[in-house]
Amino acid sequence: MPNNDSEALSEQGQRNDNPSSAAALKQITEVAAIFAAMAFVAGWSYVASYYNTFGLNPLEIDISTQVAAALAIQVIYESTWPLLAFVACGALLLIVGQRIGHLHSAVSGPAILLLFFTMMVAGIHRGRLVADRDMRTETTRLPQIGLLSVTGLAATVKDTGPSCIANGTIDCRLLLHWRSTWYVFVPLKEGNLHLYEVPDSQVLMTHIVRGAQ
Repeated sequence: MPNNDSEALSEQGQRNDNPSSAAALKQITEVAAIFAAMAFVAGWSYVASYYNTFGLNPLEIDISTQVAAALAIQVIYESTWPLLAFVACGALLLIVGQRIGHLHSAVSGPAILLLFFTMMVAGIHRGRLVADRDMRTETTRLPQIGLLSVTGLAATVKDTGPSCIANGTIDCRLLLHWRSTWYVFVPLKEGNLHLYEVPDSQVLMTHIVRGAQ
């Protein structure tokens, strides 16, 4: 008889533990989904702000989820204040959830929206800073490039275009190669930036130097 009672209590305990395990798994899944969404928002905002600063429409560039998430890590790493805000909001959610259970659902929604907004602003801010750095001769980290163009294009830009297109010198920087088009520019010392779009059909050969300052 005591054995039967022990088995019954054990089975009841297991049944009671199952809802707790399911609830914990659900919470972990929800947190992971929210984190992935915020990572995409931060990464996409960074890339969009970066290329928009150069005058490109970010909606025309295919930014994959994997790339956006990877860039989000860089945004968080290089932007201290969004990370601190993220931790503070997370701590606030935990405290509110533990101490004021009935207000947890009312507070968690605005807190999550605040996190999304924080990551978006951090991505935009960081994208502009990096783009401004990459535009300038002294601070750019983009690869140098020279384009050996077809005769007609070289003659057209000889007087008005950069030497990297007219003569194949490596005094330009490569911003992007997208959809069979090279996007290059001469780094700024002062004045306005001029971005040149050269289709693959007009290029005979490219000379790219990576890691040069």
